[in-house]
Amino acid sequence: MRYGYLLRRLDRLEPDPPWVDNDEDGFLSAVGALPGESAFEALERQAAEIWKDYDTI
Repeated sequence: MRYGYLLRRLDRLEPDPPWVDNDEDGFLSAVGALPGESAFEALERQAAEIWKDYDTI
């Protein structure tokens, strides 16, 4: 008996493991992320400082 179809369906029910960015590529360091902070959170935190010199039209 084949179980391939059943196993594929069961795989879809299992949640993906949590992804942890361990900064292997150095991107978190490059954007100045604090410990435990994601790259998006770091960029969002710094956005006000980065864009303060630009006037809106």
